[in-house]
Order: sequence, then C-alpha cells, then structure tokens
Amino acid sequence: DNLADNGKKLAKAVLQFAEKIQPELAHWIEQNIAFPCTMVDSITPATDEALISLAADKLGVEDAWPIQREGFTQWVVEDKFSGPRPAWEKVGVTFTDDVAAFENAKLRILNGTHSTLAYTGILLGKETVYEAISDSALEAFIGRLLSDEIIPSINAEGVMDLPAYAEDILNRYKNRHIRHLLAQIAWDGSQKLPFRVLNTVRDILKLGQQAKLLCVPIAAWILFIAKRASDQEELVDPLAETLIGLANQHQGDLAALGAAVLNLPQVFAELTANKWFKDTVLEYVKVLSSINGDNAADV
Repeated sequence: DNLADNGKKLAKAVLQFAEKIQPELAHWIEQNIAFPCTMVDSITPATDEALISLAADKLGVEDAWPIQREGFTQWVVEDKFSGPRPAWEKVGVTFTDDVAAFENAKLRILNGTHSTLAYTGILLGKETVYEAISDSALEAFIGRLLSDEIIPSINAEGVMDLPAYAEDILNRYKNRHIRHLLAQIAWDGSQKLPFRVLNTVRDILKLGQQAKLLCVPIAAWILFIAKRASDQEELVDPLAETLIGLANQHQGDLAALGAAVLNLPQVFAELTANKWFKDTVLEYVKVLSSINGDNAADV
C-alpha cells in the first residue's frame, strides 16, 4: 500500500535474495516469473478504544483488534503476467498497463487532500476527516485546491476521469461512520508531504503556474509542529527531534520557525532555494496563525 512501483521493488528484492542462495535460481525467476505492480485503495483508520467498544456493543462479543474499513474498494493490477491470469476483473479488479497513473492520482488527490484536511482541520479544532470536510470553508478550499492545482498536475489522459475520481473521494470523506482521526493522518509529515504535496508543487511550477494553494498545507504543517512543541506533546515523525528542536529554538517566532523548517533539504530538496515558494508558505503561516472557525473562508 502506497509503495510506488511495488512490483519492480519486489522483483529486485527477490532476485537479490535468490542470487545469494543460487545464481541459477535467480536467473530462472528473472526469465519466468512476473511481478506486476499494484495499487490498493480503501480508507482503513487505525484501531482505537472507541472502535473496540463499538464492535463489542454491535456484535455482543469482545474483539481485541477489530478493523474498520469503508465500503469503497479499489484494486489496480498491472496487466503483466508470465502466463494465464485469473479473471479478477469479473469481481471488480482493474487491470491496466499504467498503474503509475492510478498511483499518482491516489497520492495527490486522496493522500494530498487527506494531509491538507489533517493539518488545516487540526488548526480549526476538528478531530476527524468527517468533521473537517463538514466545515463549509474547508470543503470549498479543498475543491479549489483539486480543480486549480492538483488535477492539472496529473497526466492520466485516457486512463481515468480525474474530476469524477476527485468527486468520489470527497463523497467518501463525508462518511460519518468512518472515524478517521486527523492526528493519525498528520503523523510522519516530513515523509508524507514530499510525495503527497511537494511533487505536485514541482509539477505545477514546471507548467509555469503558481502553486499558491498547495502552500497552505505546508504552512499548516509548520503550525502543527509549533503547537505540538508548545503543548509538549509527542510529534510522530522520523525528524521529530529536529523539528521539535527548531520549534523550541524559535518559540514565539513563527516566521523564524517557518524559515528554518523550509530550509531542511531532506524535506524540501531544491525547493529550499525557491524564494517564491518559501515566501508564499511564510505568508500563509502568518495568515493561518490567526485562523478560526469564523475567518477560515478567507484562506
């Protein structure tokens, strides 16, 4: 899940392992076995005490680890097999020659808006995706973000209907029965945002357009870091020590914190040298720092 080119990565790992055992085996696998790339999509929130209690109430039995999943499912498989393949298309599987287009669409449209809702929603005191998308200002912003910047960045012509896909995703967010915590989605921002948001920024800039709206989730992430530090709450992130350290160093100066975070090459790579991008993010840090439920529509 969420591992791009997973078939190629699996093939490489299997072949390297086989080579150490028996070179002839590695050669046979390379010549005879296919490793199709795949993509799966179905929102599955982390199990928590609320879900465990709900399952016990509904089922009348105690399950130590129930799993909650939405009704929507999507499984995309590369049509690349070494022999006959199962007719899984009869039960809803999509076979395609271009799994990357589906991966890119999911990463940017679903995962990108998920992260945006997480960081902006937390600023507004929302707890779940359903609560965040139920805010009319946030829903309107996500709609503009999709139509103006995310969808134009994706090349999926002839593969999928991106506006329809985006509309389906927004409708999935409105499922009141799925309790998908924004705090869970907000984990590991330094790892997720480069793929979910920053690559979209890069592609929009290459098109000669401004990725202004995409700067909002980055600014909201910076404010999220500042809040975790000031509240002395754990920041779940591989760069937590660095990020919390910067927040403590620049406590009370959000502009300085933002500038320091935006200079982290392990997150922003070449965008650390993009003055327009950094200035726009910092402007939104200033705007979002005073946001509340009454003025959220001004973003």
